[in-house]
Amino acid sequence: MAWQNNLLRVNLTTGSCSVFSRNEYRDSHTISAEISQADSALIVLCELGTDAIKPWANSRVTIENGKFCHENLGSCFTLYPTSNLYTFILHRSEDRKCLAYSVG
Repeated sequence: MAWQNNLLRVNLTTGSCSVFSRNEYRDSHTISAEISQADSALIVLCELGTDAIKPWANSRVTIENGKFCHENLGSCFTLYPTSNLYTFILHRSEDRKCLAYSVG
């Protein structure tokens, strides 16, 4: 699992100039990124841009069968609830069902 953690951290820096993801609609920029203690997943707090309806989001990245798996953990209208959710995800228990997705 250590090689996976190192691989997830490659070229991902915190700050508005670091692109976390890109699609035909916009770039998503990394605000903060850490490895979760509960399941060794990379948890990323992102800014989606000022033109997004919900411009703040959390994502979870894992490696499954040698491939990156990206999961949207929810988006919010403001940074405050998104950063609270980010902190909660990083410090939660193994039970992923306790996560509330209705924030924002």
